[in-house]
Amino acid sequence: MTTSLIQSHQIDPPAEVPVLSAEVEVELAKSIEAGLYAGHLLDHGAVGPRKAELLEVAAEGKAAFTQFVTANIRLAAWYARRRAAVAATGGLTIEDLTNEGVLGVIRAVQKFDYTQGYKFSTYASWWIRNFQQRAVTAASPATLDAADREQCTTMLTERQYLATELGRIPTPAEIASAMGTTVRALSQWQGMIAPAYSLDAPLAPGAAVSIGATLAAPDPGDVAALRTPRRVSDLLAVLTDRECSVVREMFGLDTGIPAPLAQVAATRKVASDRVVAVVEAALSKLRAAATGEVAA
Repeated sequence: MTTSLIQSHQIDPPAEVPVLSAEVEVELAKSIEAGLYAGHLLDHGAVGPRKAELLEVAAEGKAAFTQFVTANIRLAAWYARRRAAVAATGGLTIEDLTNEGVLGVIRAVQKFDYTQGYKFSTYASWWIRNFQQRAVTAASPATLDAADREQCTTMLTERQYLATELGRIPTPAEIASAMGTTVRALSQWQGMIAPAYSLDAPLAPGAAVSIGATLAAPDPGDVAALRTPRRVSDLLAVLTDRECSVVREMFGLDTGIPAPLAQVAATRKVASDRVVAVVEAALSKLRAAATGEVAA
């Protein structure tokens, strides 16, 4: 949907587009406004010599619109990289977030009022973050009701705002304070939008061993079941003590019952996204170790 909308506006940015000055932004906004009015007159039956003039004005307005959006795609890309660096993305890539941000730029250009005297980037930033945030929330693996979705959306908004203001990842306490809630409630919302990990996923691209088979096989020493000569304990040895502890609890290696993300986070008194980061790092190490065994 995002791609089709962008294509419908014929947005195809060249390799290098100059940054617009405030004066150029105003001129483009005026041209867009004139083009829209010309289109309105054409739709209502303008004829004769005036029609040719209106067609030219309408075409100039469309060209100005495309130029305005294209020159600000870098703004959408900047916010995409920023969000990917300091906040959860719901599994969306930087390219996905950039595309969503471009939709925000398009909406901002449509609604930009140059008479207010604001720089376009200041106005557009809200629309860009809003579209990206909505995409992240929609990509959440959990099925949320309206109330939970609203709270998760507010949490993402506050986290992104604080990250921009502070220049670093905000702490759970800072986010909770900004939202007027508790860290415990915040942890629950973070758990709702945390990415899910499939135990059927291979340890590495093309590998025959799945995460679940490696971590929870009935007989870790069974070479036929695991299709690898290394025991689970040997694989876990590549992890740090913290990573090993989190993986054991998350996947229930000691109890046979996987623990919920929120419970693991609460036990360690850290945010859910911190636990997710530890698990991601641990699985990355396990994939690397397993790949070495398979290749051997």
